Amino acid sequence: QGIVWNIFSFDQFGVELGKELAKNYLKK
Repeated sequence: QGIVWNIFSFDQFGVELGKELAKNYLKK
C-alpha cells in the first residue's frame, strides 16, 4: 500500500512539475 501511494504521489509531483516547466518554457 505504501509503495503504491509513494508512486502515485511522485506521479502527482511530476505532473505539477511538468506544468511549471511548461509555463516557464512558454514564457521565453
